[in-house]
Amino acid sequence: MNTTFVIIVAAAAIAAGFLLSGHRFPRLLGAFVLAGLAMFCAVGFQASYEVADPSDRRSWQLAYGILGAVSGGGALLLLMRVFRK
Repeated sequence: MNTTFVIIVAAAAIAAGFLLSGHRFPRLLGAFVLAGLAMFCAVGFQASYEVADPSDRRSWQLAYGILGAVSGGGALLLLMRVFRK
């Protein structure tokens, strides 16, 4: 098994446990990270229009669109959980 994969899975498990704890700060921090990733994806989506080949352009737009939408939705859900309590 690849060592990098094991490290990434372990880091994701630790981050999930950190975000699912009952405290507000980890959720707020996670929301800011996800919001930053969503903004990065928005810029990447716009930059993908500079790619010359239309088939390459669509794949980049799809990847940035899906990742941006999931990140933005996750940020909103975390913020709703922070301010709900």
